[in-house]
Amino acid sequence: MIPTSGFLRWRSWGAGERRALLLHDSTSSSATWWRVGPALAETGWRVKAPDLPAHGASPRAARPLTPDVAARWVAHELADRPIDLVVGHSFGAAVALSLLTHGPEIRSVVLDEPPGPGSVDWDAQAESVLTSVASARRDPAAADRQIREDQPHWSDRDCRQAVHDLASSGADDIAAGLRTGAEWPGLQATSLTIPTLVIAAAEADSAIGVGTELGGASVLRGPDRAVARQIADAFVELEGGHCLHRDQPDAWLKAILDFTG
Repeated sequence: MIPTSGFLRWRSWGAGERRALLLHDSTSSSATWWRVGPALAETGWRVKAPDLPAHGASPRAARPLTPDVAARWVAHELADRPIDLVVGHSFGAAVALSLLTHGPEIRSVVLDEPPGPGSVDWDAQAESVLTSVASARRDPAAADRQIREDQPHWSDRDCRQAVHDLASSGADDIAAGLRTGAEWPGLQATSLTIPTLVIAAAEADSAIGVGTELGGASVLRGPDRAVARQIADAFVELEGGHCLHRDQPDAWLKAILDFTG
C-alpha cells in the first residue's frame, strides 16, 4: 500500500542519457551520495536519489519500513522508463532487489554491502537504531564526536551529515522493519537475470551480527558472502567498513564505472 500523506524528497545530478538510481541505507538519506552522485554524473549519467520513507525530508512510513514498502513507494514516483543502473547500499540493496519485482525495467544493479540473512543480528540492529537516533537527537555534539572517533577516515561533511540523518530518521518505522530482516529479499531467493555487481567490505574476524552499527563491519559474511560470489556477475571487495562510498569513494566509484563500462 502506498501512503498518500506526501511525496518522497529527491536529489538529482547530471543530464546524461543513461539513468542511475541511488538508494541509501537505514538511518541515512540521499545526502549520503553528495560526493559520488555528482562524480557519477560527470561521467555521463543522469543520477537520482530519494530520501526513502522515514528518512531525511521524506514522510514517515507509518508502518514497519521493509524493503517491499520502500520499493513500492519509490516505484510509485518513478517515471515509467527503463533505469539503466540501480545502486543500493545495505537496506537500499534490499530495496533494489524488491524493485526488480515492483519497479520499472532495470538493466543492471549494484548491491553495495547487501545484508545477508544470516549475517546480522536483526533485533540487536533494531535496538541500535533506536538508541543511536535517540542519542543524536538528545546530544548531537556527542554523537558527532563518537562518529569521528569511530570513523577517522570519513570527511567532516560525512560525519556531520550522518548525525543529521540519524536525528531526522523515523526510528520506530525503521526498527520495526529491521526486525523482519530475516524475511528481506536476499540473493538466495532472487533470480537475477540482469548484470549484477556486489561490492563488499573485507570480512572482519568478528562474530556474525557484531559490528553492524553505522559504518561498522561488513553485513555480508560467511555463507551469505559465498552465495553472493556465486550469483553476482562481478564481486569487488574493498578495504573499509560498511559505508564504502564514504571510506573509499574513489575505489567505490571506479568499481561501478568498470562494471558499467
